[in-house]
Amino acid sequence: MKKKASKKELQDIVARLIGNVAMLEQRVASYNTLFSMYVKYKDDSDGFQVYLKEELEKKNAEIGQVKDKEVSE
Repeated sequence: MKKKASKKELQDIVARLIGNVAMLEQRVASYNTLFSMYVKYKDDSDGFQVYLKEELEKKNAEIGQVKDKEVSE
């Protein structure tokens, strides 16, 4: 049978998870920056922004339809 984790062990685990989340946030931010720089480099940021807006609106509509379907069931 597994023994229950001590308070110290739980604190260590939570601290490690917080550190991992912070690291992931930094990575996502750096990828976002790199991607933005690449789009600017390709000189198509205006067109890309329009494309992103259209695609996000489509995805949001799809998500809204799925949520509406779940609520009605």
